[in-house]
Amino acid sequence: MKKKTDIWQSFTDMGDYLKGAAGEISKATLTRKGCCELSQRIEALRQKAQEDRFSLSTRLRREFITPMEREDMYALWEGGFRLLEELAQTAALLYFCQNQTEKGVAEEKGDSSDFKELLESMGECCELYGGILQRMRESERDSLWQQLSVAGRQLAQGRQMYWQQVMRKTELAKRKAGESSKFWSYTIQMQLLHQMQAWMFCCGNTIGLTKLILLKNT
Repeated sequence: MKKKTDIWQSFTDMGDYLKGAAGEISKATLTRKGCCELSQRIEALRQKAQEDRFSLSTRLRREFITPMEREDMYALWEGGFRLLEELAQTAALLYFCQNQTEKGVAEEKGDSSDFKELLESMGECCELYGGILQRMRESERDSLWQQLSVAGRQLAQGRQMYWQQVMRKTELAKRKAGESSKFWSYTIQMQLLHQMQAWMFCCGNTIGLTKLILLKNT
């Protein structure tokens, strides 16, 4: 029978993927080339996690005894995967947004830099949740509650930045409604903001689910 730590290794790996994505965000430059590289690197991390998905499911089915209920373990891991998946979609849309900007579709170059702070906040949440997954194997989990609270506060800050951007972009779109090319640039950026909102919704659900599972298994 495989050691229990074999199962937890999947959590360690997922934590590495999330932290890796956070690292890519922190060093990214939001130029056309930089957004392309960011999208490719996060997608590569997502594909690695996708490969681990089946092996974890197989291990959980085969283990006679697991550290916690199989469904709970898979749900925790899947929460991290969904964060990575939504982040990959965000990075792809960010590249599309910047690509359109530098082609001259958008009003001015560099508009994607408006999203840098919000994107970094998302990266910090990934870093925090990656650390939580990597420490899930520990029998003493009190510190995980603290980390979840920190992740929740970071998410709240991100949501605040999100709504500030939405209001700003909406106001600008109203002003430029009569200029089709300029209005189109804000339409693209609003699509990006909606994707960021989807990621934050996913993050909130993941944090909430993790708290419930920890409470159940404490």
